[in-house]
Amino acid sequence: MFIEIADQLNETLVRQILSACLFDKTPEGIDNAIRKYPGELFYGWIVNGEAMGICGFRVLNNKVEICHIAVSENSRRKGIGKAMIIALWDKYNIPIEAETDDDAVGFYKKCGFETTAIYKEEGSTKRRRWMCILHNGLLSQIVSLEREKWQGYVLPFHYVSNNYFDVEIKRSNDDFYVSFIKKHFDSPFVHEPSETDRLFQPWWDDVKAWGIIKNGRLVAAVETSVEDWNNRLRVTELWVDEAYRRRGVGTALMDIAVYRAREEKRRVVILETQSCNENAIAFYLAYGFTLIGFNACEYQNNDLERKEVRLEMGILL
Repeated sequence: MFIEIADQLNETLVRQILSACLFDKTPEGIDNAIRKYPGELFYGWIVNGEAMGICGFRVLNNKVEICHIAVSENSRRKGIGKAMIIALWDKYNIPIEAETDDDAVGFYKKCGFETTAIYKEEGSTKRRRWMCILHNGLLSQIVSLEREKWQGYVLPFHYVSNNYFDVEIKRSNDDFYVSFIKKHFDSPFVHEPSETDRLFQPWWDDVKAWGIIKNGRLVAAVETSVEDWNNRLRVTELWVDEAYRRRGVGTALMDIAVYRAREEKRRVVILETQSCNENAIAFYLAYGFTLIGFNACEYQNNDLERKEVRLEMGILL
């Protein structure tokens, strides 16, 4: 949950997190940072009552200016920094700017910011800084999809794979051995669109979906469903039109799904893919998912022979 924490700025944990983005980490340095920017608001990413990340920002005429952003040491590399950026955009829906250094510019690039090097004179030397701006980007194009309008909409999944993960199950006495070995298809595997891939299917619970619409046509979508009994969020659909792939659209949509999971305090985000969908697997692994299970007869009794085994992938939050 992304909430204001102005009344918590004297707490030890909050000050410790804030100090991570400061050069002067002394108590006086932290106090000076808090007072440095007039009108700065301090919000925290709170989980179970404890701050995991802090974002200090100012709302100016037509933009949000990030003054400070930091994540607790134990909570890094879990997407919390990006979740705070998404929360800022969701709250104000205006351009977001930040100035940073060489060490942090990569974070802003991953969040979709445009980055420009600037040089500031300090005595006889020039120091490189980066101006980072998020405006009219992917986040601004993603909208919530209403069930009444989009229920039953067919997502035209189409992909071609040259490789697959060969799933082999062996038994030795009381032990089982399972391997997933990447191999090359003799001829490319082609998956054609199916009528079964529809939005807002009736068997999913508490479904929420988002997408990008161009000229009245859906060109990308992500759909999520809650599994309340074990507190998981399932990504039931993630689709990007071929003309819009490799532009960061899939990542931006997955960010929204993970953001929902964090907001609702779900313990894990999970999804289904197939051992023959090499591009999807590569994307999920790059995003941070890992293999958490499989089903050797989900689709047909010969899934192993057909090289189309259901894989379950997940991110623990």
